[in-house]
Amino acid sequence: MRVWHDAGKTEPVKFAVREANGIYTITFERMLLNGDARFTQQYTIDAAGTITVDNRFEKIKGEHPMMPKFGTCWIVAKSFDRLTYYGRGPWENYIDRNSAAYIGLYRSTVDEQYYPYGRPQENGNKTGVRWLSLTDKNGTGLKITGTIPLEFSALHYSIDDLDPEPELKQYHAGELEKRSEIYLNVDYRQMGVAGIDSWYSLPLEQYRIKYDNYQYTYVLQPIN
Repeated sequence: MRVWHDAGKTEPVKFAVREANGIYTITFERMLLNGDARFTQQYTIDAAGTITVDNRFEKIKGEHPMMPKFGTCWIVAKSFDRLTYYGRGPWENYIDRNSAAYIGLYRSTVDEQYYPYGRPQENGNKTGVRWLSLTDKNGTGLKITGTIPLEFSALHYSIDDLDPEPELKQYHAGELEKRSEIYLNVDYRQMGVAGIDSWYSLPLEQYRIKYDNYQYTYVLQPIN
């Protein structure tokens, strides 16, 4: 699945801006995998500051490995470190490891979302999320609501920080440097954890994200 790590990073991005009745629509398009796939992201912004984000992955041709995840990452200022969400919790959970995580209203800080596994790895994911908010100490921030249940994580570490790289370096969680900014991953889905036979096999078929067409939408609203 390493092919997905750098998919599209060298491809040019096309964008277009459109305005109608005070509502702006900004569309970004990028080809992936040497033209085998396309990712399109559209932001619709109204006068109240509400932003609707539509994300589309289109399979055009070819065969490729399953995706580890399909989602977007927001980089948020460090002051917005108070987390509230309505979804499965309170501990991290994944699509094949969430039956003991019940849907409810949970509150936490971003610092409390990270678990120091022996080696850095995927961390802090939540499933079945209807909405989440990140605010500062005064209650100002943003709220994200999915048109479908989402998955998310909010950490002071980027995806690359948690990636062991192709050589599977055995560095330790204690060697990571905490970043001041917050990396908020708002995802359609992430592959399952697997591990039903001592980590030899991939997740079961229903917990994989095969190379196919996907679309999901969420809405950002300012909180004051």
